[in-house]
Amino acid sequence: MKIIWYSEVAGAIFLLSSFTCCGGRGQDLAVHSAMHGEDERANEDWQTFQLVIRITIQDELKGDSPGGGFKSWGDHWANTIKNNREHGSPKKYVDFIISERRRVGLPELNI
Repeated sequence: MKIIWYSEVAGAIFLLSSFTCCGGRGQDLAVHSAMHGEDERANEDWQTFQLVIRITIQDELKGDSPGGGFKSWGDHWANTIKNNREHGSPKKYVDFIISERRRVGLPELNI
């Protein structure tokens, strides 16, 4: 399973999480998964995804542009959701995006 999302901070969060894991040795994904197991890796992916989505939603609320070549936040989220669906991410990832946007009062997406 491959989890796809876009955020300008996603890379930084991954680097930070890989550096702070395993005593700061910055293990790559294969080593990390072998050391900690797929369940723990999936849980870390989920937690990182939630953090990235919350940060990205805050960017939207602040009025920042979506970046990544997207003209609107609606285009950004439609692409993020499409990619998650196409790459077999669990339904909870798409549901989280939609519910978090609703929770903070952002408009419904046309997806």
